[in-house]
Amino acid sequence: MRKFLWLPSAILLLCCIVGVTSCSLDDDPTPVPQPDVPLIILDTDIGSSTDDLFALQLAYRYQDKGLCRILGVVIDREGEELAACTDIMNTYYGHADIPYTRT
Repeated sequence: MRKFLWLPSAILLLCCIVGVTSCSLDDDPTPVPQPDVPLIILDTDIGSSTDDLFALQLAYRYQDKGLCRILGVVIDREGEELAACTDIMNTYYGHADIPYTRT
């Protein structure tokens, strides 16, 4: 009978670990309005490397926290696919209202 007690104990321990690690004060979805936040127009060359994707993700995160406001994204590479990628990222991260343009 003892050898079957480890499974419920392991499940309970796993649930406790997941419950404790998933709680974070950093995940508050309501932005705190900040006076005089920087206004950002992100000029990117998305498609040549991943640094612009990470910069866009950081900008989304900062806007969610109320630390900045993204006015738009400029893509300075040829191809409609890159503009579509930016639109997908804007929509996925909950900022479908951010305009983007290809130069």
